Parts: sequence; C-alpha cells; structure tokens
Amino acid sequence: MLLPLVHTMTPLAAALAYAAAGWAVFPLAPRRKIPLFTARHRPGDPLYGRCHGECGQVGHGFYDATTNPEKITAWWTQHPDAGIGVRTGAASGLLTVDVDPGTRGIAPSPSSRGSTPRS
Repeated sequence: MLLPLVHTMTPLAAALAYAAAGWAVFPLAPRRKIPLFTARHRPGDPLYGRCHGECGQVGHGFYDATTNPEKITAWWTQHPDAGIGVRTGAASGLLTVDVDPGTRGIAPSPSSRGSTPRS
C-alpha cells in the first residue's frame, strides 16, 4: 500500500490519508504520545476500566480510533495541532516498534529476555 508523503500534509490531511488506507486513527495531545481526550470514566464510576467506548463518548484512548472521515475532520478541525495516533495490534494487524535514540537499538524487557530473536 502506498501512502502520500504525509510529512508534507496538515495533520488533518494525514489523518484522513491514514483512514483512507484503512488505519483507524485518534488524536494525540500536541507533541506528546498520549491521547488528546482525557479519560471519560473516573474511579468510582461503574464503567471505570470496563468501557471501551460503548458509552458513545470520547476519552477511551486507542478505543476511540476510527476511519470515519466525518469524525476525523471534526476532531482535527477543533484541534488542528493534535498529533495522530494509529490503532495497532490485533484489531488493525499493524505492529509498532518504538526505538528511542540513545538506546543503541531494541532492548528486550526483563520479562522477554531469552525470547528475543538474535539479529
């Protein structure tokens, strides 16, 4: 699948391009790796930790991700500087590898030592 050069686009245009490619997106706080919308359900709420967006409101992190162009347009029109989160994992079939500068590559977590393939 070929995507346009999204780094030359506005965040709205890039989010729509990802959605058109079938990738569900959700807005991130500007220049951060956290969802833009704060958690909908707080401790004490019977839905706390149990609702994954079934309530119909935003504030469920990656569960808010969508390919709906109207919803995406509304989100990025209201928050034009929002970053773009893409839902990964089994729901999308996408895998993410996050390599941070200065770590000299991928370091396995202590729980996975010995199971990481040698390169």
